[in-house]
Amino acid sequence: MERAKVTPRKRKRSVVLSAATYRTRRNTSKTHDETVCQESSSLCSRCSSIDVESLFVDLKGQHMKKLMALGELGEEAELSSCSLCRLFHAVRIQDAVRVKDYALYCLEPPDPYERHGTVLAVGQDKFALNSEWEDMWAKYALHDGASCGFIASSIASKIAPHVHSLRAQSIDAVSIDFDIIRGWIQHCGREHIEQCTEVQSSALSPKQLKLIDCEQRRIVPALPKYEYSALSYVWGTSRSDDDRCVHNELPTTLPRTIEDALKVSKSLGLRYIWIDRYCIDQDNTVEKQIQIQQMDLIYENAYVTIIAAAGTDPSFGLPGVGATPRTPHASAWIGGRCLVATLPDPRTLIKASKWMHRAWTYQESFFSTRRIVFTEQQVYYECRTGFAFESVDKSSDYRAGIFGDQKGLEKHSPWKICSHLTDFCGRELSVSSDAIRAFQGVFHSFRRMNFPVHEYLGIPIIPSRPKGWTKYTNLLKCSHSEAFAAGLSWCNTASGTRLSMFPTWSWAGWTVPINYETESCRKGLQLGNERPLKVFIENHDGSLSDIDELNNVSLDMGIPGSSGRFIHIEAWTIPIDIQYSPDETNNWILVSEAYRWNECYSGYVATFQDDERTLLIPLYSLYQQYEKGSATQQSYAPDFQQGDLLGIVLGRGEIHPNEDLADGIFVMIVHEREHYYERVGHMVMKYSFYHSLAIGGNLPFVKFWPLCFRLKERRTIRLG
Repeated sequence: MERAKVTPRKRKRSVVLSAATYRTRRNTSKTHDETVCQESSSLCSRCSSIDVESLFVDLKGQHMKKLMALGELGEEAELSSCSLCRLFHAVRIQDAVRVKDYALYCLEPPDPYERHGTVLAVGQDKFALNSEWEDMWAKYALHDGASCGFIASSIASKIAPHVHSLRAQSIDAVSIDFDIIRGWIQHCGREHIEQCTEVQSSALSPKQLKLIDCEQRRIVPALPKYEYSALSYVWGTSRSDDDRCVHNELPTTLPRTIEDALKVSKSLGLRYIWIDRYCIDQDNTVEKQIQIQQMDLIYENAYVTIIAAAGTDPSFGLPGVGATPRTPHASAWIGGRCLVATLPDPRTLIKASKWMHRAWTYQESFFSTRRIVFTEQQVYYECRTGFAFESVDKSSDYRAGIFGDQKGLEKHSPWKICSHLTDFCGRELSVSSDAIRAFQGVFHSFRRMNFPVHEYLGIPIIPSRPKGWTKYTNLLKCSHSEAFAAGLSWCNTASGTRLSMFPTWSWAGWTVPINYETESCRKGLQLGNERPLKVFIENHDGSLSDIDELNNVSLDMGIPGSSGRFIHIEAWTIPIDIQYSPDETNNWILVSEAYRWNECYSGYVATFQDDERTLLIPLYSLYQQYEKGSATQQSYAPDFQQGDLLGIVLGRGEIHPNEDLADGIFVMIVHEREHYYERVGHMVMKYSFYHSLAIGGNLPFVKFWPLCFRLKERRTIRLG
């Protein structure tokens, strides 16, 4: 069968609708708004008497202005035949306690609506207004109002929207105006040439790529000239035999999200689409591995990525495209103008979606140049430079959305890999063994940009660090051992459960979110003139490979003959005694304000004793907490509380009073097993600790360091 020709990329952009064209078409398509207009005669007596001209005012530097009292807005308002009462109810800001009376306010909206005009907010009525209270309530309204939406003038009004009002768009619950989305893409192609178009054009092409021909509904080999979309969605838990390609032909019946994605691709002028479910032969192990290893290139080369952020599996559909409707959009006509809800910030819905919490979707959105995100309320668009969404008639260029400028993050700093790990870890996986593979593309991307970022079992190895605070190009080299040990300094920000297929020292061995609280990955361990910290990889035959003698390729691809589980660390260690103290504010002699409300505080503190005082430092557990009576305990190994804990110091072991260690020293807490140790938690010892002494009054902080490390011992620990 002859393959249809595809117009080259530059020519295709020339036929995309101009901004003026899609606005004209949108304004002449008012079926939904005309229906809403019919409700104007059903306004209640109060609402019909409102002077719409007086609603949107020039605030003249004020944060807000109270317009009128609205009284109660309970169930009667929600079910009222008055469309304006229903609109007030839909956008009301709800307190934690029940609000009896509401009022209507005009205010300057927050991000992402700011700088485009004033909006109306419905919030708690306050009678004693003064400038101090207004400032406080304005901040409250801006924060909470954005979560439920505001009221603005619709561009569908029969007369021009109010001069001071934000312009909003009425959204049809059953269909999407693709002229709007094409306008966003056209704007990006015209205005974001350097940031989006040229970056995408310079990407390497994926190998052995297959695409779906949306017109012929079959799988075809990709040609370099083909422009294609890609789909990012939640796979779900099952797949039937009927949902498989036979002789490269798509199944007759597709999951609703897949079918809708084909429709979206064609509506955007893209004949081809990449969907992993069909473009990767799931039964061909070799093909599957090749395609998984180049997921970064597949999404980076996609002209747009269609993101299904609604629903929990592919049966849900893309709201507004096919049979899945969107949430009805509250609006009301009054005085010849249409007032419409802006809807909640779409980024809030996306962040709360099942899609956002899946591990595989991280790199899919990370590498995409242009993203069209379908939520249950509206469509959100974001490229590398700006964002836009349906309910507001403006785009925001050169402002970060929820995905940000992914390429810009890496321009000057290989240490940004730690930020990406922070964003990635803790996401959900259907197959636990995919923990590292689902992030592999990010490592690949850094190396393609010639950044010295390598990894072993998910732990980043950056064998260079900046000489100065801000000059990232001025680098000092450090050993693989020191770089690997710095990568081990990840901190869990909540407790979790164990994944036995990976070692405990890797973040992949736990279902926990993480961050890097110290600057070890960026600055190194700052060992000074101390003996170097050494790391060895244990092989299947029990022999050891010095990580400093291994090349980068061996680390990235996996070391032949390695057990893949055990490493040996030669470093300073300190004995750890612990006690259970569920109230972290009680009887602490040393406590960091940054940790006081940390969610993963375990209730355990490490204790260090000298002749005069006891020093207590919070210990943060990796194990999942569970409720036992009134106190929160830990599901540690049975002998955990009886001791056998050791702290591996990933940093300086010799501390001198004149040294500045403001970034802190990371201590990995390990628990002794039969022939090895397992990681169970961590401590971070920071210069910024607040302290109070139970005995003897306050002393200079530097005197605590010798106390902490008084019993240090140089040891080699087998860690698994």
